[in-house]
Order: sequence, then structure tokens, then C-alpha cells
Amino acid sequence: MKRWFSTACGSDKPQLSPAAGARADSFADSLKRIAQRFLHSKEGRAAVQDVYVVLGKASRGAARLALIELAIFFTPATAMAILTLVWFRRRRLSSGDAGA
Repeated sequence: MKRWFSTACGSDKPQLSPAAGARADSFADSLKRIAQRFLHSKEGRAAVQDVYVVLGKASRGAARLALIELAIFFTPATAMAILTLVWFRRRRLSSGDAGA
């Protein structure tokens, strides 16, 4: 079993002594148990629900804002592309009439 500290450092070799590794694993397990106990409590479920509500509201606003930002960013480029196409088309039509 790989320990979390060895994979976080990108190495398969443990960089802590066995005693330090055992303490780190014990501490991580303790934190997991505390977090699970909190999340299964009434207050924990309410906190998770509040986070989901806030993230849901923020994501809708963020999507709208991103769409507005993209529109502002691409409007000048789109306008220049349209003007260029119109210019090339008029130039080709006028040069075709002059050569006939």
C-alpha cells in the first residue's frame, strides 16, 4: 500500500521513517473519521446543502458573465471579419466590371 506522502512527492520510495509514516497515516485516518462524523450529522448535511446552493448560484452567474465576456472579446474580431469579406467582395465585383 502506497502512503499518501510518497505519491504526493512523485516518488515510490517513502521519505519518512516508518514511525513518522504511521503517525501521518493515523492523523489522516483521524481527520477522515472526524469529517465523516460531521458530514453525517444534521449540521454537516446543512453545511453541504448550503455549499451546493451557493455554488449553484455562482455557477449560473459565472456562466452568464463568461458569455458576456466572450461576446465582448469576439465582437471586434467578428466585425472586422465581416468588413473584410464585404471589402473583398466589392473589390472583386468592381474589378470584374472594369475588365469586361
